[in-house]
Amino acid sequence: MKVNYILAGLILATSQIQAEEVESNYAESSGFYGSIGTVSIDEKVAYMEGIGDSATYWKFGWEQRNINWIWGVGISGYLYDDKYEFSQQTQDNFGNKKDSESSATAFNAYLEGGYRHIVNQNFDVALLAGYEAVLSSDRGIGLCTNCYSEDIDVSAGLYAQPRMTYTWDNGWYGALGYNAYFGGDVSNALMITLGATW
Repeated sequence: MKVNYILAGLILATSQIQAEEVESNYAESSGFYGSIGTVSIDEKVAYMEGIGDSATYWKFGWEQRNINWIWGVGISGYLYDDKYEFSQQTQDNFGNKKDSESSATAFNAYLEGGYRHIVNQNFDVALLAGYEAVLSSDRGIGLCTNCYSEDIDVSAGLYAQPRMTYTWDNGWYGALGYNAYFGGDVSNALMITLGATW
């Protein structure tokens, strides 16, 4: 009988130590990350704006974590597949002239936060909610002050993001996330992330 009590005590102590180790690894931390992926755009909107119905999606952000909650802010953007690309003669500060090609891009800001469930000391799953605002979206020639440009009318908005994250012992982490948008002209985005916490 005493052996059973001793074994039960050892199991409880071991479980407590493991729980404390997991909690220690997931103590409050913050860090920066970058993401790359693809975003889907409403086909009718894409056709009217002269772009493809998918675009390269990128993000750079800052994130605050505690054991069960996450929130973050950052910038993001779309690199459109431009169907109405044009060229224009430009001149640099030294008087050199050349034909410059246009590009179609969007620049955004976002805020997100949500709950995460710790599976083990390296792996967690999370469900976030966020809002992404398109600050500028146009077709034009970059770094040119007097060149022709035109707006591309694409909006984003509210989204939900399920995410899986693996964190290495040195603080670096990788994640796979999916944005499902509600309203706006984009429907979803899939991205991979690499970041570091401290």
